[in-house]
Amino acid sequence: MKKQNINIIIILLGAMVLIYSLMGESTNVYLQILGIVLLMFGLYTASKNWVGEKPKNHTFVEEEIEEEPIEKKPAKHDK
Repeated sequence: MKKQNINIIIILLGAMVLIYSLMGESTNVYLQILGIVLLMFGLYTASKNWVGEKPKNHTFVEEEIEEEPIEKKPAKHDK
């Protein structure tokens, strides 16, 4: 099983535990904490894997355009 699938399962499990703990008449704080921890851990590891999959030399600029330098004209002062 890929790491991405495991992360998705952890995220869904955390969300289900959190929703289940909120649906009951008496809210169980420990179940809420467990749900939040599972959810945040899954999101953290998933985002860490997504960032690690990007190529190292990837840039958003596909082609650099060389611009001609702008000539500076001397300022004219009216005296």
